[in-house]
Amino acid sequence: MTKRIIAFSTIVFFLLPFNKIEGQTNKRDTLIKYIYNNINYITPIDLSFCTKDIIKLKSQNKYFDTLFKKSMDNFYTRYTNKQSYILMDKEFLFLENQLKSNPDLLNEYPNECKALINMLPKIKGDTSFDKSKYQSLLLLYNNNNEVSKSELSEIYYDLLIIDGEEFIDSIQINKKCLLLYKTWLKHLKEFEFVAYSDGITPPQIIARKRAYLIKKYEKSDNTLMKQTVIDIKKIKIRVMN
Repeated sequence: MTKRIIAFSTIVFFLLPFNKIEGQTNKRDTLIKYIYNNINYITPIDLSFCTKDIIKLKSQNKYFDTLFKKSMDNFYTRYTNKQSYILMDKEFLFLENQLKSNPDLLNEYPNECKALINMLPKIKGDTSFDKSKYQSLLLLYNNNNEVSKSELSEIYYDLLIIDGEEFIDSIQINKKCLLLYKTWLKHLKEFEFVAYSDGITPPQIIARKRAYLIKKYEKSDNTLMKQTVIDIKKIKIRVMN
């Protein structure tokens, strides 16, 4: 979610007025406006659930390519907190895969998908986590002097989306991690299912993330993953003023 970016961002790019884009009237157009105005702050994983919106922006505004490329190139420089950028390679790879793996998107916008993929930064390292790395991240939830629970919650939710059962499998074999995971899950609605009227993570992105998890894992054979999906389905998205 964008709270992680906004908290540590020190980079400001010049943005042209959004009225350069015509006819913004419906919910999708509202999201497109949000992306345009906040492209410097939206995480790659949030952009992964806005691929068609990005392509629409690309086709409507000749300046967007430059803004998108600059934003992606400078993404790794925006953090002062180690835990906040630990997922960057994973997020960029996930975004690339979303642009590559959607047949409808590829059939309708093959050139646009290729162009956006070419604008993404090269992955800087190995994106795989071993079990101990997942566990060490979750154990921070018990001792969060360095990182706030809000930031940690975002990391865990991103791992759940990106790595799914690999993340879950690593957690459930450690009793302490399992207990902390269940505690985090109880408080998930406080961090990952809240949209704000000032534009920080609009409800459309929150809803799309949830829909992705439900579709991919509701028939999982993993008991913990299945329970996670059941709990997530029950959470209502709150919009705060």
